[in-house]
Amino acid sequence: MRQDITDLTAFYATPMGRMAATLIAQRLAAIWPRLDGRHVAGLGFAPPVLSQLSDRAASRVAFMPAPQGACLWPDPGPNAVALVDERALPLPDGAYDYVVLVHALEVSEDRDALLREVWRILNPGGRLAVVVPKRRGAWSSAESTPFGHGQPFSTTQLNRLLGDHLLPVSRVMTTVFVPPVRHAQVWKTAWWAEGLGQRMIPQWGGILVAEAEKRFDLGRPKRARPIEIVQPSPVPAGAVQRRTPAQTERTPR
Repeated sequence: MRQDITDLTAFYATPMGRMAATLIAQRLAAIWPRLDGRHVAGLGFAPPVLSQLSDRAASRVAFMPAPQGACLWPDPGPNAVALVDERALPLPDGAYDYVVLVHALEVSEDRDALLREVWRILNPGGRLAVVVPKRRGAWSSAESTPFGHGQPFSTTQLNRLLGDHLLPVSRVMTTVFVPPVRHAQVWKTAWWAEGLGQRMIPQWGGILVAEAEKRFDLGRPKRARPIEIVQPSPVPAGAVQRRTPAQTERTPR
C-alpha cells in the first residue's frame, strides 16, 4: 500500500527519518561522487535524499505519483516538484543522466510500466539508483515507517527485475543498520552501527540501494498497451496536492 504525502513528510521530519535519509544519501554519494553539470530526477518521494546529493548538478527535480500526492520542494527556493502519472512521465526520451527511485518501486501498482518509463527518460549509459526495503530485514516489517509498506526485495529479486527491463545491476549495497525504533539514544549510535555493519555484517542492513545502467545493446523494452495518462500539475508554493486534476487523455504507448 502506498503511503500518503502527509505520512511521508511526517516521517522524514523525525530524527529517525532524517538519519535514514542521510545514510541512504551517503551510499548514493559513494557511487555517484560527481554530479557536476548532470541532470538528476527523483521518482516516488525522493527529496530527503535528493537534497543531500551534490548541489553542483545542473538540475535536481522530484516527480511524485498522483496516488501519493505532492508537496513543495525545496523550501525555500523555486519549486522543483511535479505531480505525475508514473506510467507516462511528461518527459522526452533521454532527458536525465541519473534517476533515483525512493518509495516508488516497492509500492508501484505497475512496476513494468514504471521501469519502462525510467529506461526511456534515461540517456544512453544513464544510471538508475533504486532504494527499497530489504526482504527479511527489520525495516521491511516496520509499518510505522514508509519502508514497512509495499513489497520488499532481496538482492536476487532486484537483479532479476531490473535486468528484465534492460537495466542490469552493477552493484547492490545495504544500509541503515540501526533498528526502526524511535528512541533518540538508539539513533545516536547510527554512524557507529553503519560503519560496523558495512565492514562485518552487511547482510543485517535494512535497506537496499541498487545501481543499474541503461543498456541499448540488449534491445528495447516491450511496448505497453494504451493507458490513461494523468496530466501533470506543478505544485504551487505552500500547497499539498493529494490527487491530480480529473482531466485525462488517451495516449498510445
